[in-house]
Amino acid sequence: MELKKLILATLVSGGCIFSASQSFAASDLMSSGYAHDASGVVVRDNSGNCVRTSNWTAQSATRECDAHLMPPPVAAAPAPEPVATPAPAEIAAIEPQREPINISEKAGFDFDQAVLRAEDKQRLDAAVAQLKTLPEDATIRVTGYTDSVGSEKYNQELSMRRAQAAKDYLVSNGVAENRIVLSGMGESNPIASNDTAEGRAMNRRVEVAAESK
Repeated sequence: MELKKLILATLVSGGCIFSASQSFAASDLMSSGYAHDASGVVVRDNSGNCVRTSNWTAQSATRECDAHLMPPPVAAAPAPEPVATPAPAEIAAIEPQREPINISEKAGFDFDQAVLRAEDKQRLDAAVAQLKTLPEDATIRVTGYTDSVGSEKYNQELSMRRAQAAKDYLVSNGVAENRIVLSGMGESNPIASNDTAEGRAMNRRVEVAAESK
């Protein structure tokens, strides 16, 4: 008799433990906001909608039952398209390399003259040799100057005649005429003082320079 009571007490005690565990799980499911069956699956009505409990709130809504209440998923930003980097050869084709140009020759003149002297022709011969090696689009500038003796108008005309004399010499030695740009600056831009004979002689000049476009 005592053995039977002990076994019965054990069974009853085990049953209580099982019931308590089952009750805790059911309470946990009820608090989620939706009704669940014994296997933990959400209960649905005849229309296929999830059955809500009295604990249901909008905060407890799930995408499975109330997808319309959930924020839409954030779409991943499209990856930026790669920017093509031109190859060195392509850059060279777009921006052709220019050879440095460094030509600056001067030819002098006697007072009130626009005739090249022998020594000044030699200076222009050196310029010719360099000008012939330049790119075809390089511009050649020939600019004439005078000293400060005489009127401004006369000196302007004289400086142009000196520039023309230098141009004629360059063309006669093979420099293309259409590449030469003439200008006369008169007595402006002196490179020495006009107060001395030596300074005035230096200012009576033609400058030949080249520049790249």
